[in-house]
Amino acid sequence: MLNNAVILAEAGFRTRRQPVEMVLLEDERPREVQFLVSASPLRGQDQTLALLLLEPAGAEAREPALPCLCMDCHRVRGDQGAWVPLADFSRADPEADLAHGCCLECLVARYPKLRRRS
Repeated sequence: MLNNAVILAEAGFRTRRQPVEMVLLEDERPREVQFLVSASPLRGQDQTLALLLLEPAGAEAREPALPCLCMDCHRVRGDQGAWVPLADFSRADPEADLAHGCCLECLVARYPKLRRRS
């Protein structure tokens, strides 16, 4: 399913929240997990890439999401959705695990041809 979603996105089509099961290895033990896969075309100057999103489904969807660290400006998206400086966030929870992503401001700056759809 992942490969098909990427191929379709590179051809200009979108895939929205298609269920897929995967096997992850944790401490060399397999564990089945479920995801929802979405893919969209991401047009560059001379090529089309695939923007791929994996959302947890099943039991993983009930686990709290990790705070997200912007890969460009290094701000952190907290529980309320606001992006705060890393120093402020780390003072509140110095041992928190973080996921990586990109805040909207940095995403627009990095990919100026992207347009937000209503």
